[in-house]
Amino acid sequence: MKKILIIVLALAILVGGAWYIASMGDRDGDAVAVVNGEEIRRGELNRIESQIALQQGFEVSALSREERSQFRMMALDTIVSQTILRQAIERSGIVISEEAVDAQMQDIRMRFESEDEYNEALSFDGITEDELREEVTAELLAQAYLEQELDLSSIVITEAEIASAYEELAAWEENPPALAEVRGEIRNILVQQRQQELLGQLIEDLRAEADVVILI
Repeated sequence: MKKILIIVLALAILVGGAWYIASMGDRDGDAVAVVNGEEIRRGELNRIESQIALQQGFEVSALSREERSQFRMMALDTIVSQTILRQAIERSGIVISEEAVDAQMQDIRMRFESEDEYNEALSFDGITEDELREEVTAELLAQAYLEQELDLSSIVITEAEIASAYEELAAWEENPPALAEVRGEIRNILVQQRQQELLGQLIEDLRAEADVVILI
């Protein structure tokens, strides 16, 4: 469960850069870990715990003492992995142009019917436009880094793999849809699984070379 959680949380960088902001903000409190000389503060850990709990749909306060302790260590493991990945991205020297960030920001704005709706969404998420721009930049950096290291766009899913996955899914359905109706969806799922495997291995390789000290 622990390894799966790390991979799932880290994979979020493929669709959003909030992990980057989380690992750089909330520097309050004592150090809970040191990653390659960089301290992770308790405030950062508290924030990532809240994000995971929100994503998983549970209240941290509802956990037992033992569950709370296990959850805290999983959250710390997650932020350690995120920090290692961010450091690797920074070392890569990859640069994202302002034009690329502007285009992505414009694409986000176009999803809202009005400026007021856009601002309401920012307020709901508790971020400013500058922070959103940082997240967008981090997302683009991460995508470029992962494409460089893992060549994600070259992933090929065969028809045999799609057919096999369909048979497994259909076995759980009383009236499954025709393969033709769900081929695209199944392919996307298989691509995501392959991406998770590649990303998981990359994180393991980076962690093997990292100097990590846990302080709690």
